[in-house]
Amino acid sequence: KRQKRSLCGVHALNSLLQRRAFTQRGLRRVAMHLDRAEKQLIQHRWRKAFVHKVTRGHAGFRMEKNRNSSREGNFSVQVLQLALQPFGVELVSPGEEAAEEPWGFLIHRQNHWAAVRQIGDLRIWVDVNSTLG
Repeated sequence: KRQKRSLCGVHALNSLLQRRAFTQRGLRRVAMHLDRAEKQLIQHRWRKAFVHKVTRGHAGFRMEKNRNSSREGNFSVQVLQLALQPFGVELVSPGEEAAEEPWGFLIHRQNHWAAVRQIGDLRIWVDVNSTLG
């Protein structure tokens, strides 16, 4: 499906699974859940004190401006990873050992998410990038 706005994360996940499993609203809920969990970690005094000591008073944990999603519809890798879990899909980093043979890849390059996946049993790989015609 051709991409609308900056929703490349939504399109990449749907292309990877070959169905409309995700929406902007659904991924935004996942992002908000992660933002709340991160905020709770940051707000703990002991953690702030530890960071203050380690950095000799120069830093502490702060929430990033865009956090796990942006107004334009971009989502962090943590959001995509958490969203794929109910489908039994695990994201692994390059060089990390996978539990099974990979059948697809999510690629983040130049602020854009894209998917490449294997189609059928013939080991044919297809670029299902949402910005391609």
